[in-house]
Amino acid sequence: MEKYDFSNFQINMFEFRDEGIVRSQALHQQVYDYIKRKIIFGEVKCGTKIIESQLAKEMHISRSPIREALRMLCADELLIPSNGGIIVNPMDYQTTIEAYECRIVMDPFATRLAAERIDGSTLENLKDCLVQTEKLKGKHTKENYQKIIELNSKFHALIIYACKHHHIQRYIENNMALITLARINEFYLYHQDDSYISDHTLIYNALCEHDGDKAEECMRQHAIHDYEFYKSQYKNRVQE
Repeated sequence: MEKYDFSNFQINMFEFRDEGIVRSQALHQQVYDYIKRKIIFGEVKCGTKIIESQLAKEMHISRSPIREALRMLCADELLIPSNGGIIVNPMDYQTTIEAYECRIVMDPFATRLAAERIDGSTLENLKDCLVQTEKLKGKHTKENYQKIIELNSKFHALIIYACKHHHIQRYIENNMALITLARINEFYLYHQDDSYISDHTLIYNALCEHDGDKAEECMRQHAIHDYEFYKSQYKNRVQE
């Protein structure tokens, strides 16, 4: 059986580099990572049209690897076809709700596994995320949203990495990109407050105790909080 390299999980999701083209790596994969980074960190907004010629000029490459990267991003649902061409997933209400519902089902069990399998190094990385997030408590402004979203997403990615379950990681990784887009809306559109930090602390403490039951329930409640927050804020926005 092929051995899965769990160490790549959070790197692929959240540790992209801006180092230009690396000739030893497949070009379409580098284009994929480059565009994905811009999308999940909010540099390219939901609903934005993706133009091949513009990307080719920006990256100084031909259109062929860009087409393959766009195909991969469409498979991830980060990009979707529209009448006007390919656009960044606008994350309409139904898409967002379904992404949150998938998270409520999958993430708690992954967190239970993480509680049983997590190592000291990953706990230290989670603690560092919490410390950095605490520094931003009370400073939830547009100027800090990108950093907050990055820390929030990394916290969750580390937990999924720690579950060390190949298939669960693959399913969650696909959903996590959409959740990150939803998270961008949580902050930029609906101005999410910092109450999620206490949820993260409870999850972290359960992981430190290697208590699978508690960790699973804390993550479930956290996912439900985000789900209910989105539904209520969307409803309020529609009624305005």
